[in-house]
Amino acid sequence: CRFLPRLQVSEGGRKPGEMMIARGCLLRSKAESLVKHVASGGSWHGLHSFSEASARGFSSEPSLQADSTEEIGFKGHGMLAPFTAGWQSTDVHPLVIDRSEGAYVYDINGKKYIDALAGLWCTALGGSEPRLVKAATEQLNKLPFYHSFWNRTTKPSLDLANDVLNMFTAREMGKVFFANSGSEANDSQVKLVWYYNNAMGRPDKKKFIARSKS
Repeated sequence: CRFLPRLQVSEGGRKPGEMMIARGCLLRSKAESLVKHVASGGSWHGLHSFSEASARGFSSEPSLQADSTEEIGFKGHGMLAPFTAGWQSTDVHPLVIDRSEGAYVYDINGKKYIDALAGLWCTALGGSEPRLVKAATEQLNKLPFYHSFWNRTTKPSLDLANDVLNMFTAREMGKVFFANSGSEANDSQVKLVWYYNNAMGRPDKKKFIARSKS
C-alpha cells in the first residue's frame, strides 16, 4: 500500500476537476484474490502486467501528462525520487507541486489539490500558515541553524524538549532525543538500548521483539 492514488472528486462541495492526494491501497480486493489464487497452486503468470497496469492507472497524473511541457520524467533530471516505480522514472511526468494555501496545494499548471496527507504528516496546520511563517522568519533572522553536539544546543531545542515531556504526563519520561525521521528514531533507540544494557553489564541483551509488518 505504498501508492498515492490521485482521485478525481466532485462530491462534498469540491468542484469537478479538483484532485485529492490521499494514501490508499492499490486494488486491494484484486490483489488479495491473486495472492489466494497463487497460494492454492495457481500461476504467477500475469502478476507483473497486473501490477504495472494497475499502478499506471492509479498513480499517473492526467493533467501533467497532457499539459506539462516544462517537466519531463525524472530521468530528465538529476533527482532520484523515493517511492517511485522504475517505469515512472522514464515514462511519466512527475506531479510538481508549486505552492500551498491552507489544506490545498497547487501544481506548476495551477491545478488545485486537497493535501489529505498533510505533506508527509507534518503540515497539520496547513501550508503557508501565517503564525509558522512569522516564527520561522524570526528564527531564521536570529539563528538559522546550530547543532546539539558536544554539550551545546539552542534555546528553541530546550523549549521543545520540555514541551514534549509535558505532553506525556501519564508516565515519567526523563529526556527527549530529536531525530529527523521514523527510521532514524528507531535506529537511535535500538543503539541507546544496547548502550544502556552494555553499561548495566548485560552485553548479551541485544534482541528486540516487533510486530510482523509493523
